Amino acid sequence: MGITLEGVSLRTVTVIYLADGDLNSKVLKLGLVSKGLPVYLPKVVMGSVSNLTIVPASIPGQLVAVYDCPISPAVLRATGSASLFSILTGPGGVKVADAVNISRLSGAICQRFVLTTQTGGSPGMTMQVAGPISGGTVFRPIGGSSPPATWTPGEICNQGTQLVGYSGGAAVQEVVSANCESGWDAFCDPSCAASVGSTITILDPAVLVGG
Repeated sequence: MGITLEGVSLRTVTVIYLADGDLNSKVLKLGLVSKGLPVYLPKVVMGSVSNLTIVPASIPGQLVAVYDCPISPAVLRATGSASLFSILTGPGGVKVADAVNISRLSGAICQRFVLTTQTGGSPGMTMQVAGPISGGTVFRPIGGSSPPATWTPGEICNQGTQLVGYSGGAAVQEVVSANCESGWDAFCDPSCAASVGSTITILDPAVLVGG
């Protein structure tokens, strides 16, 4: 799952690899968590404004489905942050899920990532680094958006966090350290260090499928 900005609309993109070449036997649901409450997007809304593209995979008989759905930036109006998620249910109730976490910071819409040294992480959730890791999360302006002129290019806000609880299936973490780090294809908010003591909410896709 990924997210980008086109004009004034956010667009979520969910990519589904279909090894059996069959999308009809599966059910895709999109939703968001805002103010601690998970809400599924109504099918009537999704169907009227979304696009579904199916293309052949590299192996004959297998397919890749790309589901593109716009989301209003108004989801950030109440709290300044939200988590968007997608859940795919297959035959027998087998589920897979992914999520993207976004925040509005100094007027810029940013995507938040959890830093990891492990391969195979969720593309919408994690950002793999070579290590060592000095922080827990980073955020950067999403594709299609421009950061404020005061943000420093080539740097990113790296926040060390610790878990303080859960809200609506999402982890609430307190920022215990924060600093701008260089060597990133991103921008750093000069108020990065001032975020120490604040809390952030990260939705883990594993929670969505009962993990």
